[in-house]
Amino acid sequence: HRSLSTALAHRSLSTAFVQPALRPLSAEDASDVEAVVDASARRLFSLFERHGSSDYIGEPMSITEHSVQTANAALKAGETDMAVLACLLHDVGHLCGLEAGHAPGMGGCGTPDHERIGADFL
Repeated sequence: HRSLSTALAHRSLSTAFVQPALRPLSAEDASDVEAVVDASARRLFSLFERHGSSDYIGEPMSITEHSVQTANAALKAGETDMAVLACLLHDVGHLCGLEAGHAPGMGGCGTPDHERIGADFL
Protein backbone atom coordinates (compact mmCIF):
# COMPACT_ATOMS: atom_id res chain seq x y z
CA HIS A 1 0.00 0.00 0.00
CA ARG A 2 2.84 2.37 0.83
CA SER A 3 4.27 2.25 -2.70
CA LEU A 4 0.91 3.22 -4.22
CA SER A 5 0.53 6.00 -1.68
CA THR A 6 4.09 7.25 -2.11
CA ALA A 7 3.92 7.30 -5.89
CA LEU A 8 0.54 9.03 -5.99
CA ALA A 9 1.40 11.56 -3.31
CA HIS A 10 4.70 12.49 -4.93
CA ARG A 11 3.37 12.63 -8.50
CA SER A 12 0.13 14.41 -7.63
CA LEU A 13 1.63 16.90 -5.19
CA SER A 14 4.38 17.73 -7.68
CA THR A 15 1.82 18.17 -10.44
CA ALA A 16 -0.40 20.34 -8.26
CA PHE A 17 2.48 22.74 -7.59
CA VAL A 18 3.84 22.80 -11.13
CA GLN A 19 0.70 22.93 -13.28
CA PRO A 20 -0.44 26.46 -12.32
CA ALA A 21 2.93 27.94 -13.27
CA LEU A 22 2.93 29.85 -16.54
CA ARG A 23 6.70 29.68 -16.88
CA PRO A 24 9.12 26.80 -16.61
CA LEU A 25 10.43 26.28 -13.11
CA SER A 26 14.00 27.31 -12.47
CA ALA A 27 16.30 24.75 -10.88
CA GLU A 28 16.01 26.66 -7.58
CA ASP A 29 12.19 26.73 -7.75
CA ALA A 30 12.08 23.03 -8.67
CA SER A 31 14.27 22.28 -5.66
CA ASP A 32 11.92 24.29 -3.41
CA VAL A 33 8.89 22.46 -4.81
CA GLU A 34 10.60 19.12 -4.26
CA ALA A 35 11.36 20.06 -0.64
CA VAL A 36 7.72 21.02 -0.01
CA VAL A 37 6.48 17.82 -1.65
CA ASP A 38 8.86 15.68 0.40
CA ALA A 39 7.95 17.41 3.69
CA SER A 40 4.23 17.16 2.91
CA ALA A 41 4.46 13.47 2.05
CA ARG A 42 6.44 12.79 5.26
CA ARG A 43 3.80 14.61 7.30
CA LEU A 44 0.96 12.63 5.72
CA PHE A 45 2.77 9.32 6.18
CA SER A 46 3.43 10.25 9.80
CA LEU A 47 -0.31 10.71 10.39
CA PHE A 48 -1.12 7.35 8.80
CA GLU A 49 1.73 5.58 10.62
CA ARG A 50 0.74 6.91 14.04
CA HIS A 51 -3.06 6.85 13.75
CA GLY A 52 -4.02 4.93 10.62
CA SER A 53 -4.41 1.61 12.43
CA SER A 54 -7.34 3.06 14.41
CA ASP A 55 -10.74 1.55 13.74
CA TYR A 56 -12.62 3.17 10.91
CA ILE A 57 -15.87 4.36 12.46
CA GLY A 58 -16.92 0.99 13.83
CA GLU A 59 -16.23 -0.86 10.58
CA PRO A 60 -14.14 -4.05 10.52
CA MET A 61 -11.12 -2.21 9.07
CA SER A 62 -8.63 0.48 9.95
CA ILE A 63 -8.64 4.06 8.65
CA THR A 64 -5.64 3.18 6.46
CA GLU A 65 -7.38 0.11 5.03
CA HIS A 66 -10.47 2.19 4.26
CA SER A 67 -8.40 4.93 2.63
CA VAL A 68 -6.42 2.48 0.49
CA GLN A 69 -9.63 0.63 -0.42
CA THR A 70 -11.24 3.80 -1.75
CA ALA A 71 -8.08 4.82 -3.63
CA ASN A 72 -7.83 1.36 -5.22
CA ALA A 73 -11.49 1.52 -6.27
CA ALA A 74 -10.85 4.87 -7.99
CA LEU A 75 -7.69 3.52 -9.61
CA LYS A 76 -9.53 0.47 -10.94
CA ALA A 77 -12.29 2.75 -12.24
CA GLY A 78 -9.72 4.66 -14.30
CA GLU A 79 -9.96 7.89 -12.33
CA THR A 80 -7.24 10.54 -12.60
CA ASP A 81 -4.24 10.55 -10.27
CA MET A 82 -5.72 13.56 -8.48
CA ALA A 83 -9.03 11.74 -7.92
CA VAL A 84 -7.20 8.65 -6.63
CA LEU A 85 -5.17 10.84 -4.27
CA ALA A 86 -8.37 12.58 -3.12
CA CYS A 87 -9.87 9.17 -2.32
CA LEU A 88 -6.74 8.20 -0.40
CA LEU A 89 -6.84 11.39 1.69
CA HIS A 90 -10.60 11.96 2.03
CA ASP A 91 -10.64 11.09 5.76
CA VAL A 92 -7.35 12.70 6.79
CA GLY A 93 -9.39 15.00 9.06
CA HIS A 94 -10.16 11.99 11.26
CA LEU A 95 -6.41 11.38 11.61
CA CYS A 96 -5.87 15.03 12.53
CA GLY A 97 -8.50 14.70 15.26
CA LEU A 98 -6.81 11.60 16.65
CA GLU A 99 -3.43 13.34 16.55
CA ALA A 100 -4.89 16.26 18.52
CA GLY A 101 -6.11 13.81 21.17
CA HIS A 102 -9.81 14.38 20.55
CA ALA A 103 -12.10 11.51 21.42
CA PRO A 104 -14.21 10.48 18.42
CA GLY A 105 -17.38 12.56 18.22
CA MET A 106 -20.27 12.18 15.80
CA GLY A 107 -21.78 9.47 18.02
CA GLY A 108 -18.42 7.65 18.12
CA CYS A 109 -18.09 7.90 14.35
CA GLY A 110 -15.01 10.08 14.06
CA THR A 111 -13.91 13.67 14.20
CA PRO A 112 -16.75 16.18 13.85
CA ASP A 113 -16.26 18.45 10.83
CA HIS A 114 -13.45 16.17 9.61
CA GLU A 115 -14.07 17.31 6.02
CA ARG A 116 -13.15 20.92 6.81
CA ILE A 117 -10.33 19.92 9.15
CA GLY A 118 -8.86 17.66 6.48
CA ALA A 119 -9.23 20.28 3.76
CA ASP A 120 -7.56 22.91 5.94
CA PHE A 121 -4.73 20.50 6.77
CA LEU A 122 -4.14 19.58 3.15
